[in-house]
Amino acid sequence: DLVAKLIAEILTWRNLIIVDLPIYEELAACELASKVGLDFDDGLHHYFAKVRGIPIVSFDKDFDNLDIKRVEPHEILG
Repeated sequence: DLVAKLIAEILTWRNLIIVDLPIYEELAACELASKVGLDFDDGLHHYFAKVRGIPIVSFDKDFDNLDIKRVEPHEILG
């Protein structure tokens, strides 16, 4: 199964931190996503970065016109 292979691969990534947000933060992320025109998964990442004051690491230019900084992976990996 492709999903199982993907999850197994993700579990091998070093220094990966998986964050489990409380449901009230997921609701806040959903509301913020709706306000800024993002779908839920992008909205969740936007919310997480915004409330923690960190940039989003992504190739997705949908984050460029928001109130957070977007950096591409090569910018932080050197």
